[in-house]
Amino acid sequence: MSHSICRTKAVVSTQSTGVSESVANYKIGPLCHARWLTLQSRIVRAFFSVTDKALLTKLRKLTSYIIHIYFPLHMYIKFKSSVVDGPHNLFKEIGLIKDFVCSKSEKQLLLNVLSNNCFFAHPHCILVSMVGDKNFEIRKRAIDMILCIRTSNVNSISYYLPDLNFKASNYYEMCTMKLIDNRWMYLNKFNSYVLITEPPLLKNLNLDDYLNTPFVSTVPCHTQSVERKQWYQRRVRGPLCHARWLTLQSRIVRAFFSVTDKALLTKLRKLT
Repeated sequence: MSHSICRTKAVVSTQSTGVSESVANYKIGPLCHARWLTLQSRIVRAFFSVTDKALLTKLRKLTSYIIHIYFPLHMYIKFKSSVVDGPHNLFKEIGLIKDFVCSKSEKQLLLNVLSNNCFFAHPHCILVSMVGDKNFEIRKRAIDMILCIRTSNVNSISYYLPDLNFKASNYYEMCTMKLIDNRWMYLNKFNSYVLITEPPLLKNLNLDDYLNTPFVSTVPCHTQSVERKQWYQRRVRGPLCHARWLTLQSRIVRAFFSVTDKALLTKLRKLT
């Protein structure tokens, strides 16, 4: 049985009043440290089989996080996997953490991790998402901003993580953007304002086309890309240390010169 089906049934069973015998007897398979999904399934499975109270207390925190935050967010991203949806996914995660994490210290720990990895809160991503928004007013606002940015004629890009606004009421408020001296600036995590440049994904596009039709992109957000790469890696890995990319990298290059199967060779060529 696939990890996705196993995980879904395990989470649903944990939320219900009882666990069926078929769910209790699931064989999850070998642990892959590169994939949190496998470990997550094992934690949920262990939660309704462990009898030790001390271990059960520790598992309860992890299981609560999986059920209330990780699993709903994972499924949310599966249905909203485009790069246009990236800021929406980040905003969704912030909301789930605020709603379901009661401990102030644990909540702050999770928000600090988001603050250090808030790439989808960068103006480049937010503007792309705004141009792809179904709301006309939001699209118009983003297009006006980008047209103003184009007049600045700035070619160099200074990339800084933004100062993530956890009090935002919408995804486009996660980053503080202001018009200063007729130039759009954003507040970075060093508490200084930096010039906003045009999002590379929208560069040289006729933005008037998106006044009536939202921008659509087939470029996946990073979570989907990571899963695809991990799928390729699993095809060529052996008994190796999954936490060390160098070991895996050497095996991939070595396999490229020895594999004869054309289908596998095509996939290995991408990684090599």
